[in-house]
Amino acid sequence: MQVEFSAIEVPGEANPLSEASLHHVLRSASSSDTTQIRSGTLQLEQWQSAKSFFPMLQSVYLNRNLPREVRHLALIQFSNGIDKCWRRTTSSSAVDKEDKEIVRSRLLQADSLSEPDQRLAFQYAIIVAKIARVLYPNEWPDLFKDLLHIIRATAQSEPLVFSRSLLILLRIIKELSTARLARSKTALQAMAPEILAVVGQLYVEKVQSWHSSLAAGGNDTGAVQGLDSGLLAIKTLRRLLIHGFEDPHREKQVQDFWTTAQSLFAETFLPIIQHQDAPLSPEARKLVEQHIRQLSKLFATMAAGKPVAFVILPNSLPFVLNWWNLAVQLADTWISMTEPVDGDPKGSVIEHLILKALQTVRSCLRMIFYPIKSLKFQQAEDKEDKANALAAVRSHMLVDTLLQEMVGNLLQKFFLFREVDRVLWETEPDEWERNEEIEEGWEFLIRPCAEKLFLDLVKNCREVVIEPLLTVFHQIAAPTNENIQLKDALYNAVGIAADVLTDKLDFDSFLRNTLTVEVNLQNPGYKVIRRRIAVVISQWAPVKMDASSWPLVYEIFQHLLDPSDALNDQVVRLTAGRKFAQVMDCWEARTEDFVPYSGTILQRLSGLIQEIDSLDTQLALLATLTQIVGHLGPYLTPFARDLVMFLSPFWGAAGDEWAMKTQILVLLTAIIGAIQSESCDFHADCLGLVLDALSSDEDGRIAIHEDAMILWDAVVEQMPSPPHQSPGVFFELAAIFPTVIKRYPDQPYPWGIAEKYLLLSPETILKDEVRHPLLETVGSYMEMMHHDVVHSRCQLMSAMISAGERIGGEPGVRAIAQDLMSTNCLPVLMHALHGSWEWKHEASALRTMPKHAVAGRDETEYLSLLARLVMASPTVFLETLCPSFREKFELDWLLDEWFEHVSDGIEFPADDKLMALALTRLLETGAPFILGRLQDLMTMWTSVLGRLVDETALGADSLYWTEAQHHEPDVPESAGERRAREKTYADPIHAINLVTFIKAHLDVAPQLAGGQDAFNGEWLARVESVVLKEFTEVLTRCMGPQ
Repeated sequence: MQVEFSAIEVPGEANPLSEASLHHVLRSASSSDTTQIRSGTLQLEQWQSAKSFFPMLQSVYLNRNLPREVRHLALIQFSNGIDKCWRRTTSSSAVDKEDKEIVRSRLLQADSLSEPDQRLAFQYAIIVAKIARVLYPNEWPDLFKDLLHIIRATAQSEPLVFSRSLLILLRIIKELSTARLARSKTALQAMAPEILAVVGQLYVEKVQSWHSSLAAGGNDTGAVQGLDSGLLAIKTLRRLLIHGFEDPHREKQVQDFWTTAQSLFAETFLPIIQHQDAPLSPEARKLVEQHIRQLSKLFATMAAGKPVAFVILPNSLPFVLNWWNLAVQLADTWISMTEPVDGDPKGSVIEHLILKALQTVRSCLRMIFYPIKSLKFQQAEDKEDKANALAAVRSHMLVDTLLQEMVGNLLQKFFLFREVDRVLWETEPDEWERNEEIEEGWEFLIRPCAEKLFLDLVKNCREVVIEPLLTVFHQIAAPTNENIQLKDALYNAVGIAADVLTDKLDFDSFLRNTLTVEVNLQNPGYKVIRRRIAVVISQWAPVKMDASSWPLVYEIFQHLLDPSDALNDQVVRLTAGRKFAQVMDCWEARTEDFVPYSGTILQRLSGLIQEIDSLDTQLALLATLTQIVGHLGPYLTPFARDLVMFLSPFWGAAGDEWAMKTQILVLLTAIIGAIQSESCDFHADCLGLVLDALSSDEDGRIAIHEDAMILWDAVVEQMPSPPHQSPGVFFELAAIFPTVIKRYPDQPYPWGIAEKYLLLSPETILKDEVRHPLLETVGSYMEMMHHDVVHSRCQLMSAMISAGERIGGEPGVRAIAQDLMSTNCLPVLMHALHGSWEWKHEASALRTMPKHAVAGRDETEYLSLLARLVMASPTVFLETLCPSFREKFELDWLLDEWFEHVSDGIEFPADDKLMALALTRLLETGAPFILGRLQDLMTMWTSVLGRLVDETALGADSLYWTEAQHHEPDVPESAGERRAREKTYADPIHAINLVTFIKAHLDVAPQLAGGQDAFNGEWLARVESVVLKEFTEVLTRCMGPQ
């Protein structure tokens, strides 16, 4: 019986590596059977550290008798192994040195460089480059010499080997140029002149040979291969010139090639592109276009990355100006295009030429407009080069007439609404509108790049270009002018330059007298202007707009969103909907002005969202709705129900589109926050969505979980008391607190929401089935010492103690305290405090704080929690932490630490007072452990009273509020804010007068100690007279006149 090898998973030791077994496993891992893929992949991972694994993988690739998919998988495994193992030298997975040498020795052999399959050759070149990054120059010093020798030797005789060698050289240069280690870049720069000499010469020879053949009327079919390999050469040279030379403008070789490259670009390739009837095959024409792309990338990249070098290199600025003129000439062809691209996903070569020309011009001008300050030390020669470059740009490009011509051409050529825009507007409106919003489109698209160049010119040459611009604008910007293309371009210009034109253009008059008229015109094609009106208003609204103009703005957007108007097609309405968010985000936008238009705009936006299928656009419009809701506040109430009902179907339809669900949660949170107490009818629906969102535990759901918690918090904040009015899902959500806290222990929301539950419905949290799992979760994070987590968990435990006292008295507190012990909360807390005490009392001069100890604010949090327990019930506190406290008190170390912490002074007065109250209340026990601490108590009282009692308001501490000081807020408050305010008023920190509290407990203490004589003789006598005198004086002074 035959058993398929790959179907059996065995440890690597049981299946030793051999050529046959490797072939078998690679076949299995490249099959379509899932089981075989899994077992094969596992076996390959186990072999990765085996000797000879990488040489065998290399042999598999070199064996062209094996199936292509097997060889391809061998390359993938090889590539992954380099990333994991080749840089390591000591670990068990490090590649054996002998194996590395075997692999390296075969990388540039003839059979390695003659792979006919392009995709396999490309993957192999990547592998060689990765190895070169690790081994060059220390372990592979002759890499470039060997590779250049092969390139020279095969340039004429072996085109395939020549092409594959160039491909490897290209990948190596790309790999070394991106290396983080300076060593790699330095090694590349050392060889750059020799590489340029060899590859540059071969490139020129290949191109000239082809061009000579073409000029002689020969057939270009045989020369295509030369153009193809020449394309690899120019790609290599492009990266070499940028990354291989620190100062390329100072290298004679670079200067010579730069001049040649300009000549090839302008005199060899461009004439062919400009004359479509040139006798070229489609394949050759495509290669010519690719050469032009590479050369234009070279010029544009040099100008952007090394602008000083670019300007100083021979003939660069005249070349740029000629290129700009060429772009202006080509613009007519670009404007009239009816197809998005010429069958090329990167766009037509004409588009590429124009785009790179604009980018290069912009890079040169930005040297003047926005000089870059380098942290690198500049030699005198560097400073001189920079000064010369700036002077050259000023003399060649900062010429008034040229700048004005540039602005004019930008508006009349590159800002224009094109024929292809019209076609896409009609056929794919949603996609066209969305593409217009791409923020970084200037890197890939002509119009956005032209807009960036225009803005640079207007900002930095305003004295020269603004007046001519406004002159043309006033001529064109009239309702009677029907030149839609130019009008759209000019409106675009004044929108882009809004912050520059604020003192030059009266936009409010333009809005009233022109835009208001044009937005109502029904002329065919005027929808382009309608769209532009929405854009230009959104650009001016944040900059400058009179208060009287805002109602008109709202009226215009209400009109643009009207689907019954035929000119308000989908693009117009989508643009208006998207841009309205920017309008509503302005400080000057007054809610009262917007209210009359709000209902209609909300309705039309909701309808628009239902029309479209694009998720990105739907999200943008939902964001607009969110902006409107936040702006309306309580004025949203009449429309809230319709808005929530509109959102409900989207949640179910969203499925796994978590971005949509996240935006829905954000919008619902805004609705709840806007209408506050009027949102009760929607609480059940909102909490149902919260439960659904939080029930998903898939990876990558952090965003939706966070937004779900924010909505949950907002709903609980607005829920009215008593709790029996709350929806059932409110109680279901309480049960998942442990899960949510485990998932996000460092997030404030789950802890804070649990606290709000304890105020709204303490019974819900204090049920056994909720309370105990919740405290178990808290206990599991007690050792997480991040302060935010420490604060959150202590606040929650304190709130549970207070809630237990409030609804269950001492038995309730006892139940909470027992759970705090059984769930490890209090044991870990006490262990941390004991560690702090031990550290402070350690005699060694080399003492270090134990990891489990606490200090500073965290220690205050822990002691404040204990203080809350004491204030709830001193008896429960002692029974829990020291059950035998009357016979043998074992917490003297805790009192030492506690008194010392308070005496040192606490950052927050509230904690200061709380601890003083708690330690004072321990006197109620009448136990020796606290009576023996009278001196510590008096020292603490003296210190705390001195900090908390104001000399101008004697008789009470500054944190004590009488009922007369309990004020209703001046502004409306939420139900949660009211509960929090009432809790604050009832808190012992504000409800108890510390001065009278101390006096009362001192009055009672003698009775608990067996009488005044016994108290004086046994306990008060132990207090030093100085301490007693100082305390008596402070207390008497704080009591004030009696």
